[in-house]
Amino acid sequence: MKKKNGFIAVSLIYSFFLLFLMIMLASATKSTQNRQLLKVFKDDLQEQLNKEEFITTTLENRTYVISEEISFADETWQVIEDKGNSVVLILKRSLSQEEITSALGTNASNATYFAGTCNNSECRVKMCLNGYNSAYCFYENTTSYNYYTWNNSIAKMVLERWFEQNVYLQQICRYQYDETLKDRICKKDTLIRMTFSDGTKNHQSYIRLATNNEAIRKDAWINSGSNSWTLTLSSRTNGKSNLFSLNGVSYTNENTLTLRPVIEVRKN
Repeated sequence: MKKKNGFIAVSLIYSFFLLFLMIMLASATKSTQNRQLLKVFKDDLQEQLNKEEFITTTLENRTYVISEEISFADETWQVIEDKGNSVVLILKRSLSQEEITSALGTNASNATYFAGTCNNSECRVKMCLNGYNSAYCFYENTTSYNYYTWNNSIAKMVLERWFEQNVYLQQICRYQYDETLKDRICKKDTLIRMTFSDGTKNHQSYIRLATNNEAIRKDAWINSGSNSWTLTLSSRTNGKSNLFSLNGVSYTNENTLTLRPVIEVRKN
């Protein structure tokens, strides 16, 4: 009986010892995994910090030359105008298919927004949709083509959503709601809320297209995207809006052109 009890005691001790070893092994394994995860997290964070350290979010207080290329908010921009205390910039490239699709959201599957080639290097969109569609531009009746109005244009919707989805521009802006203006404004004053005209009425926004008045100067920055829409309405003929591209060619709202955002940045 004593031998049996002794065997049971030894077995229990051995079992507890094995359990202890298993617990220690599991703890060591988990600790190793946690250290590896922590290292990956720290490496990713350091990489992001190193990247952001070299991203320009302010403009040096100096004189800028028209068409000069500058880096701002992780993008290359070209100078449209140096206004003394601020600089008007246009994105050197046009918006890609991925960016426009993201801005359009659920509407992106609608092929009527696009025509011709649309890829990551160049994507052309319509300014308005034809037919009876009150959501995009202005309509006269059920049969006429849509007239151009900036407030209801596809271009305005895409640009404003691209601005809201741009991580670095939003870090610079930091939107807050203004009760007086009944609109969102940037908490920081680095980005300027521009006042501009589409040829019909004045508008205010942090992002827009180049105006026709800016384009007719034929500055070198136009060559980076001459097949892009400008903002100004020319005239209406047979129910169609006549609009201009950056190179001065007249189009109707049935045509498709690229989009190049314009912003105004206060000098540091």
